Amino acid sequence: MTQAFSTLSDPTGAPIVITDAKVRSPLLPYQQRWMADESALKIWSKSRRIGATYAEAADVAMSRLSGRRNEDYWFSSADESAAYEFIEYVVFWSKVAGKVTQAFTEQIDDGTTNGATAYCMRFPSGKRCTAMTSNPRRFRSKGGDVGGDEFAFHEHASEMYKAMSPCTTWGGRLRILSSHNGEQSLFNEFVQMAQRHTRGEAKVGDVPFSLHTTTIEDAVSDGLAEKINEAKGTTYTRESFLAECRAKCRTEDDWLQEYMCVPSAETQAYLPYDLLNTCIARPGLCATPTDDLAKFAADIQHFSRGASALYLGNDIGRTNDWFILWVLGKFGGRWSTVGLLRWRNQRFAAMETAIATAMDFRGENNLRVHRACIDRTGLGMQLAERMGEKYRSRVEGVNFTQQSKAEMAPRVLVHFQDGTIQIPDDRLMKDDLHSLRKSVTSSGNVRYAGERGANGHADHFWALALALEAADQPVAQGRAVKVVGGSI
Repeated sequence: MTQAFSTLSDPTGAPIVITDAKVRSPLLPYQQRWMADESALKIWSKSRRIGATYAEAADVAMSRLSGRRNEDYWFSSADESAAYEFIEYVVFWSKVAGKVTQAFTEQIDDGTTNGATAYCMRFPSGKRCTAMTSNPRRFRSKGGDVGGDEFAFHEHASEMYKAMSPCTTWGGRLRILSSHNGEQSLFNEFVQMAQRHTRGEAKVGDVPFSLHTTTIEDAVSDGLAEKINEAKGTTYTRESFLAECRAKCRTEDDWLQEYMCVPSAETQAYLPYDLLNTCIARPGLCATPTDDLAKFAADIQHFSRGASALYLGNDIGRTNDWFILWVLGKFGGRWSTVGLLRWRNQRFAAMETAIATAMDFRGENNLRVHRACIDRTGLGMQLAERMGEKYRSRVEGVNFTQQSKAEMAPRVLVHFQDGTIQIPDDRLMKDDLHSLRKSVTSSGNVRYAGERGANGHADHFWALALALEAADQPVAQGRAVKVVGGSI
């Protein structure tokens, strides 16, 4: 059964200027590059909302209206509204080219009692474009060109690909477009295959996709902000547009996946956001990160009231990484953040002063930092040595090795899982805690590492781990010795 349906006006609202048969002029350079690539297999790893589907629709329409392609086109989307929108785009581009096309809906078999709705259009040549939601059964017995939109979000991606690929056997072409949906998605596996082909390192079984990658920064560099201003009457600069996109993201992980073509490793995160959020203290109940030494000292004074002991962890960085001083207070069987100093690009003399500020603190009932663990690796060697000489048994330098990390990291995880630690609600800190990944090498060795980024290198995680290490190890106690018959 078929039924006619109406079409929308220009989806972008931007003026159309036709300069050639492929209608390239209204499209931005990254869209034009996608259209110009006539590989049999191609894949687009893309940011959200950059007009990738719009460009694919333009290519479908123009290639058939110009006679370059004479195949039916089968399109699958993550949901029905996206399927409808795609056909609207194809109809729009046909109108731009001055061609009369027929648009209609029809019911198709998808294994259910009532079937499903497909959105279709027919070109003057008689060839058709059909857009459907993702269901592998719908591609059975079909032939021609195939497109899969937001492929990473298809419910049965592997079955979808298995059904889609044979459709191209008689000269058809396969196009896959998507933003990312985690490291474990089939889409990300295809992207990695394409990357290996690009590097000349293809493995047996790799599908030879032609890869296109467009981050939001790439799109803005090609004129996206100006295109939006033209269409919507806004006045974005490139910088302000990117800043607004970033500000809308709750976490760094969201920003990287939705806009920067970096698949989320949330499933492999050592401290998932959901776990971190269970240990966020209510406002005013624990210290928040500061770069003000005076405030850091005042925070320890204020938030340590009622604590039975204080412990300090110090991860040392200077230029690319953070210098983090994390002071924990023990309150019964729970730990709370009573001081958190975060610095970058500070002189070593200032770092030494900051550590001394915490170590010299005296609170009620002679409360002080009972023990401190300081990063002794690389830059931290001299600071750890000097502080060890000054505060003797209260300070220990810790070398970061895979063994020491493997001993400290699980302790952090247990405290979060048990809910026995309180941290502030700070996005940079949470992103950095979340950045740590646990992996197992081919030889069975466990590794803990955080990818180095603009916000550090899991520096907050290791400062907290060092504070908990300090709390877990006893302080060496002095012992009186009576010397008989001689001297020492």
